[in-house]
Amino acid sequence: MVATGRRLLEHEICHSAVLFAGDMSWAQDYHVPIMSAVQRGKAVTVVYPEEKHSAAKENARVLEAAGATLVPTRQDTRLRAMLLDHERADEAMLYVVNKERDGQAVRLGSRPGDDPAYAGKIYRWKEDALLISTATKLYEFVAADVVT
Repeated sequence: MVATGRRLLEHEICHSAVLFAGDMSWAQDYHVPIMSAVQRGKAVTVVYPEEKHSAAKENARVLEAAGATLVPTRQDTRLRAMLLDHERADEAMLYVVNKERDGQAVRLGSRPGDDPAYAGKIYRWKEDALLISTATKLYEFVAADVVT
C-alpha cells in the first residue's frame, strides 16, 4: 500500500494532498515523496490524532521536516486515506486503506507486492463524488478543531 501512496504523491498530485493517519508508522517511507511534492509547490497536510507516545511524535517530526503541515486532532478519525486535489472536483481522488482485522482484511483492491495485511482502493470524482465530498468535509471539520 505504501508503494501506491508514494506513486500518488510523486505522479498524481496536482495541487494538494491530505493524509488521514494514525500513528504515522509510514513516515520514513513517505518522507522523500512528501518533500518532493512540497518542493514542486504542492501542499501536503497530515491529519492525525494527538499522540503522547514517542514513536508517533518522532513520526510527526519526520513528516514536518519533509514539509508537511501537521493537523493534530482531539480524536482519531479512524480514516486511513489520502485525499488528493480536493479543491478541484474534476481532479479529486481518494485512496482509502483498510488494515486487516481479526484475520480478515477488507479487500477493497490490491496489487501484487502489496502488504497482505492491508487493502486499498482509489476512488475518482467521476464515479465516487459523494465519498470524496464526505472525506473533504471531514478534513474541513477536523482542520477547524485543531489541538493547540
